[in-house]
Amino acid sequence: MLRVILLSIAMLVGVMLIARGMGPDEVAVNEAIILAELNQEQGRDYYQQFARQDDVMEWVDGILVRLHRQGSGPKPEPDDLIALHFQGYYPDGRLYIDSRRWSVPPVIGLNQTIAGWQAVLKDLPMGSKAEIVLSPRYAYGRAGGGVIGPEQTLRFVIEPMEIITPQEINPEEIDPLQQRAPGVA
Repeated sequence: MLRVILLSIAMLVGVMLIARGMGPDEVAVNEAIILAELNQEQGRDYYQQFARQDDVMEWVDGILVRLHRQGSGPKPEPDDLIALHFQGYYPDGRLYIDSRRWSVPPVIGLNQTIAGWQAVLKDLPMGSKAEIVLSPRYAYGRAGGGVIGPEQTLRFVIEPMEIITPQEINPEEIDPLQQRAPGVA
């Protein structure tokens, strides 16, 4: 951790010196590159630390999993919708998202989420609870996304609760004000 801090300070000083001779776009690109490098190093250290714990297993191709509870429900298919709770953490332990703060559990399409969730959830029975560590390859990659930085390793606690079957709508129950306009397919 001390090595990461010292490296960060050295890189920031370097960025400041370089920035004096660059335009704003070049500075932003260089800052993103430096942040990605720092995230990679911090992520590698965290990944290795987590992997050394006794109850952690490598699930598939580098995804680390600690199973807290084995569920007895069905496993989802790629096109299924899943109601679940989850928490997302940065490698330094800061919580950045917690679905339990919402009034209802979110419903996600299994094939519409990040690769690491897809790889784990497809083999995790409903009712399970697992802690997973994802390298950037299985999370948000080089670009990052939202509050996730570039090349960010992430830890999630996921609890798939149930597979949601979309309800079919009886055309006779549709409110006349909600019907499609003539000529619209």
